[in-house]
Amino acid sequence: MRNPVLLAIVLLPSLAFAEGGRRFTIEDVVRIAIAENPRMTAARARAESAHDMEKSSGGRLLPAIAMRDEYKHYDSAFYPAFPLPGAPAIKARDQDTNTFVAAASQPLVGLLRRAEDYKAQASSAHAADAGVAVAEAATREALELEYLRMFQAHVMEAIAKASENELTEQVAVTAARVKAGTLTDADLLRVRVAQANARQQGISARTRATVSRANLLSAIGLPPADVGIEFVEPTALLEGATAAANTRSPQVLDRKPEIARAKLAADAAVHQEHARG
Repeated sequence: MRNPVLLAIVLLPSLAFAEGGRRFTIEDVVRIAIAENPRMTAARARAESAHDMEKSSGGRLLPAIAMRDEYKHYDSAFYPAFPLPGAPAIKARDQDTNTFVAAASQPLVGLLRRAEDYKAQASSAHAADAGVAVAEAATREALELEYLRMFQAHVMEAIAKASENELTEQVAVTAARVKAGTLTDADLLRVRVAQANARQQGISARTRATVSRANLLSAIGLPPADVGIEFVEPTALLEGATAAANTRSPQVLDRKPEIARAKLAADAAVHQEHARG
């Protein structure tokens, strides 16, 4: 099904912007938003934390090694006294002693549970990576739609302005005919109402364009009232949307990050179930 937003943008004329401003394409907006948006930063931090948990769980599969070093200093060396006459003195310990112990333990039965825990953490880490891809896709989709809404609003404003100018001429012609007696006051009122509607539609379109522009500027960390930014027409976005619609395949769901994240989360739950068992 065709998108009416895309159909309106196809007929978009060249729009005049303030000279000397910075130019941003939709790709620039998406790239900056993905790199600096706090939600994306939080998603990447969660994925990094999940990978750290995976490493920690993997480390518990290795044997536990315990090392202890003990140093003692006495007032003198120790020579035990034997009750036998003429028995030689034997030194049991020195004045300074040092004991070093290194031990390794590996619980074989507990290793099964730890292995399943590790697999669960690994699946959770990959699911977190897919979550980052989901957040990136959602951010891109939202910004692209907002970008198209802004330019669609510009188109609707231009159409409303042209209609208002045309209706202004019709009001003048109708008023002259009313004076001549060929038309009635009702005809003049009808044209004036249409002129007012066109003016109202232009105001509404201008408001939507202003709101969309403010949302895009906020997404890339700029003040919403910044007038020195020029947004380039989304020609490449429209061409890409057309190409994607022509190459759509039944396997498109398998490539969606939301599906991958759900499958990995399910795998993690299965491994957790095995570990508890």
